[in-house]
This record gives sequence, structure tokens and C-alpha cells, in this order.
Amino acid sequence: MSLIGHGWDNEFGRFENSVTNLFDDFFKDLNVARRSGPRGTRPYRGAWVPALDVHETEKEYVVNAELPGISKDQISLDVRDSALVISGENKQDQRYKEGNTHIQERRYGSFSRTISLPPNAKSDDITAKFEQGILEVKIPKGEAPEMTRTKFRPCIDLHNGQVKQIVGGSLNESSPGELKTNFISSESPSYYAELYKQNNLTGAHVIKLGAGNDEAAREALNTWPGGLQIGGGITIDNAEEWLKAGADKIIVTSYLFPGAKFSLSRLQDLCEKVGRERIVVDVSCRRREDKWIVAMNKWQTMTDMEVNRGIILVFPIPKLDLDLVTKI
Repeated sequence: MSLIGHGWDNEFGRFENSVTNLFDDFFKDLNVARRSGPRGTRPYRGAWVPALDVHETEKEYVVNAELPGISKDQISLDVRDSALVISGENKQDQRYKEGNTHIQERRYGSFSRTISLPPNAKSDDITAKFEQGILEVKIPKGEAPEMTRTKFRPCIDLHNGQVKQIVGGSLNESSPGELKTNFISSESPSYYAELYKQNNLTGAHVIKLGAGNDEAAREALNTWPGGLQIGGGITIDNAEEWLKAGADKIIVTSYLFPGAKFSLSRLQDLCEKVGRERIVVDVSCRRREDKWIVAMNKWQTMTDMEVNRGIILVFPIPKLDLDLVTKI
């Protein structure tokens, strides 16, 4: 639970204080001690800020607001956008309209305090009471909502033996001039493999984007045996070879889509040969109108599979690793 900042200084207030200081000498003979306001002179008579205490117990959050001289009907209590808002107005005493006021230290005007509520606060069950100038607000605790987490996996994308970050969809072997990159590294594949190994970034993968990358891929796998996954051109014929070379898992897409159509039998055969726990199904996809479609062949060919909440139903083999998903 935290307080949302408030602003209560303005140019008019500073000007008002400057003028007030000019008249201070007129009241020296009154021999009355003057109490400084928020700016070191007299109290501000615009918006003011009530003091708060915020406590937490095992079962609830408790907010106490100090509101002296204010009646219950001048206070408003609201919950907006997961925040508790205490607001109201302390109207100026109208009994002394005539004559001169020499000292005025009571604060008047509108006020507002906003306290952001934690995720487990039960805002529908808030209770409040107001006694002797203190507003007490109790917010019960509930079950904290389950947090949604997104996993980011490190990668080593290889193109022509170099580590590159390529703009998805721009890699076309028939039109190499169209290739667009965000980053071309001067470091070797083994440099990144060692970096991921030192930081225990499990799930990291090496992707071979086209021909001429086998040597660079083996260099990375040799640096961290059993720590990296391998993808790019993986088929049932070379899957075991790459696992023996040190890959933790194989990543496969194009092999499962002959003629751009998903083949369940190919997936079953691959599982039988290397074990389903060693397979990652890459469902990287591209947008087509309002749908996301699995793309293969370095994101150039659209398949017949749409990525949606029901995609797991397409893979009736349990324990397949399906969390390598990229939207291009």
C-alpha cells in the first residue's frame, strides 16, 4: 500500500505569502505568537492535506486520517482504479465576516488523499468510522491474485556463422538483399554460450538460420553441453546427432509441416525416436488479418495452423514443451 503524491504549492500561494510578509509588522504590538504555516508564514487557505497513518495487521489494512474541525457529512470516501480516495472540504468560518482578522491559522478549503491499494485488498468490504476528528478506514485482506509471468529465453541466432538479430520475415534466401538486422555481434557463439552458462539461463537456444551454421552451432553446444537447445533444419534424421553433440533439446517446426500442413504422425514418430521430453515444438507465428498463423521456413511460409488458446489440443501427446512462441 502506498501513497500517491499530492501537489499543493502554486504560484498564487507564493505570491500570497510575499504580500503577507509585508503586513507582519502591523501586528507586532499584539504580542501574540504567530505559528508558521506550510511555507513558513501563515497557513495556506486553499487545498490542504490531512495527515495519515497506515497500519497493516494479519487480516486487514487500517488507514487513519486526521480531520479536525470537520463534520462527517463533509467527508467523501471512494475507491477508484484500485486506490482509496479520501476527500472533502472544510468550509471557512463565516461568523466573522465583519471587522479585521489579525491571525488565521486554521486551514480551510478542499482536501484529498489517495492511497493505492495492494492486490489482495478487498475493496468491496471496506468499513469506516469517524470519531473525534479521526477517520478510521479498514480494508480487509483477501487472497492475492495469481500473478501472470512471461518467460524470456536467451538465444544465439546464427546466420552465415555469425551471431545476429534478424528482423523476422526479412530472411529470404532467394532475395538476400532484403535481409534486415537489428544487431550483428562481433563476439563468437561460444562467448554467449559461456555467458548464459555462468548465469544459469536455462532454456537458452541456438537457432541455425539457413546453411553454413553447423560449425558455429557445435561451438556453442561444446561450450555448455546439456545447457542449450538447438533448432533450425531439425528432422527425424538428424535429431539424435544434435542431441549427441550436446543439445539439451531439439527445436522443431518445418519438419512437422510437410507442404505447410501439420503432420501429427511426424510428431509421434519424432517423439518415439528421441523421447517427447527432448522436443520443443516452435510455434512462431505471423499475423494474417486478425489471426496468428504458425510460420515455417524462416518465417517465409504460412502453415495451416492458427495459434490460439486451443492450440494444445492439436498436440495430444503430454509433456511437450510448447513455450517457445514468437510473434513476428
